[in-house]
Amino acid sequence: MLTIVVILAIWVVLSLPLSVILGHSMSTPEESEAELLGMEGDVAVFRRADGRLDRVSLSARTSA
Repeated sequence: MLTIVVILAIWVVLSLPLSVILGHSMSTPEESEAELLGMEGDVAVFRRADGRLDRVSLSARTSA
């Protein structure tokens, strides 16, 4: 039982800070400022931090 607790404690201590660091380093400023509002057909609608709405066609983003 002690072994399981020690392994879980080590995993939490190592994985949580690492995931936060990697998530921060891999995100771009544009992604962190945009909030997904919903979908209009095949178009994703995002709201930026300044209140502007952006529409991104999901079919245009795929490589054909």
